[in-house]
Amino acid sequence: MFASYNGTSISTMHNGIHELVTLAGGRTPIDAGYTNGSIDLEEVARNMKPDWIVLDTYFGFLETYTTLEETKGKEVDQLTNTDNKYVQAIDHTQAYRDGKVLFLTQGVYMGPASYIACAYLANHLYPDRFSFDVDAMFADYISSYHSDYSASDFAGIEYFDLATLNTYA
Repeated sequence: MFASYNGTSISTMHNGIHELVTLAGGRTPIDAGYTNGSIDLEEVARNMKPDWIVLDTYFGFLETYTTLEETKGKEVDQLTNTDNKYVQAIDHTQAYRDGKVLFLTQGVYMGPASYIACAYLANHLYPDRFSFDVDAMFADYISSYHSDYSASDFAGIEYFDLATLNTYA
């Protein structure tokens, strides 16, 4: 599994996305010996041949949330129109061609909600072993800790796959 915050670099500063990929049973570029900083995704794809790719976005949760539709638009723009990053950095990989690309926001992979992202990844990596009700987990988290909102305020912007992203464009 390739995990990156924008498709062209990895960070060991927080280890948030890398920790949850490992917890969910995947391997990251760090596990393969790559170091903190910029990386050449073509090299990583050639050497690791990832079955899945996980990218994180900076839009979606309380810090940047405005409305659901506007936030979806910001995510689509960031993921598809940013020069040499995100989708453009991975569209040549087999994982991309197979639709095995997942997107997470920091709202569900860093801090107290990270169990939600871990369950989401586990469902995709090992569908024969895991079937967590991630939407119910997220709804419970929102009602428990952010009662001014409802889970539907964030539907499809906290964790989603490539097929879902393509419906937003």
